[in-house]
Amino acid sequence: MKKRNYERILFFTKLSVLLNVIMAVGKILVGIFSLSFFLCINAFYNIAMGMAKTIFIKEYYDGKKEPDEEHPDGYGKGEYHCYYLGGIIVLISSIVYMVYCIRMFVSGDSVKYSMIVSLAIAVFTFTELGVSIQGAIVTRRDKEPVIEAIKLTNLASSMISLVLTQTAIMSFSYDGDASFYNGMSGMILGSASAILGLYMIIYIQRIMLGKNHASVLRKANKIAKKCAPGFFFEAIKYEDNGPSTRKIYVRTTEQYSEEFYEKVQYEIKSRLHIDVIRVL
Repeated sequence: MKKRNYERILFFTKLSVLLNVIMAVGKILVGIFSLSFFLCINAFYNIAMGMAKTIFIKEYYDGKKEPDEEHPDGYGKGEYHCYYLGGIIVLISSIVYMVYCIRMFVSGDSVKYSMIVSLAIAVFTFTELGVSIQGAIVTRRDKEPVIEAIKLTNLASSMISLVLTQTAIMSFSYDGDASFYNGMSGMILGSASAILGLYMIIYIQRIMLGKNHASVLRKANKIAKKCAPGFFFEAIKYEDNGPSTRKIYVRTTEQYSEEFYEKVQYEIKSRLHIDVIRVL
């Protein structure tokens, strides 16, 4: 079931990459003909998000390769590195976008589009939002690094697209100068997008440096205590060589029956996606 969910979100991610490319090309063309630097900045953001999601898709499949002599622990750690790279892309792209919106806010640069162009932008934006929401619903409780990175990148991209949609609609529906409102929205949502990128960097860096190990062991012990109260179960060591090769080593007493052990093993595997290995 989970594998099928992953394939679905990867399918929608590939679709969103295609949308990013189409939107970027369209924005560049319209931006050139309408002399709109704002559209070109948005196109740059689309290209950056498309690049990030392409990296995620490639690394997801690479991470599932079987271990070999060169990578005895598997290829899973590459997923952590691509998560980190995705966070950097989101952060830098959002900062560039935010800087331009500050300029728009301060200088009062107004942006004007025809109704047809504005409606086309709105359709593309809400299509992208729909794809992002679909992916988030399918894997709402999943902590697979690449899948989570895709969800966060989609969210960041959607926030920036909402700014463009507002700008496009107000360009033909608002008679006054809307640069103040557009610049303000761009700064707020650009900042939120940048914070998402920073969160991605800090979150995955903690995992890569092993700073989450104590927390994982506590969670495993807590699950065991709920499943088999009164029996001794201690998670003593955690190894993380990538999402598909995570292991927890545990100690139990002789009175700890196989039935309880298998139950705890199943719960930890299903909730934390970690294999449980008993040591003497």
